[in-house]
Amino acid sequence: MKKFWEQFRGIDKESGTALILSSFLLVLFAYQGHPSYFLHNWGNVDWVREKPDFYSQAYRFFFSFVFFFLIPAGVVKFYFKKSLKDYGLTLGDREGRRFGFYFVLLSFVLLPLPLYINAASPDFLKEYPLWKEVGRSASNYFLWIFLYLFYYIGWEFFFRGFMQFSLVGRIAPFFIIMMQTLPSTVVHIGKPEGEMISAIIAGLVFGAVALRTRSILYSLLVHWYVGALTELFCYIHLVK
Repeated sequence: MKKFWEQFRGIDKESGTALILSSFLLVLFAYQGHPSYFLHNWGNVDWVREKPDFYSQAYRFFFSFVFFFLIPAGVVKFYFKKSLKDYGLTLGDREGRRFGFYFVLLSFVLLPLPLYINAASPDFLKEYPLWKEVGRSASNYFLWIFLYLFYYIGWEFFFRGFMQFSLVGRIAPFFIIMMQTLPSTVVHIGKPEGEMISAIIAGLVFGAVALRTRSILYSLLVHWYVGALTELFCYIHLVK
């Protein structure tokens, strides 16, 4: 038994807490945070029945923001006694800002065409847009991508911020990146295969960018941009 408990020696407060808490939060997100959970419990409410996809997906966005951002941020602030800047809520130093700017600019220029082509895939059209009325009006679209932002704030802070920066200085950068790439990919199970593969690439790239810039903001902007375009392009393909 003594040898068993020796396996847990040397675990520091930050990384140990972050990894254990992250495991529980991921389970909650996969089950209680899923749109099907919302519909099972509130699907018969009149106003939900009018727009089930809107409200169930908005619930998931809200869940991501609370459980992936607010709770970890509270742990960082009040338990770790650290600034949120230490966990990526910053623009970074001058060199990091320059790198982040060019990363965002290049992504905004290069991504639309492959995203448009990919959005025509039958697998993607079964999954997206998350709200089927997203493209019916400009007000629908901008409301939706505004709500979608809360999902990505939670997602990027949790994976590229909370999980990664709790490990900085403790293991090699590549393994830090992989520690969040693996679960962020697994959470996509059930999505189209192309999205699963993209999740691996995104985990590696966004994780590396976050460590390089000391900020999650640049990956957040690009990830949100990808989500917003995917919703729009899939809607366009559906109504052709």
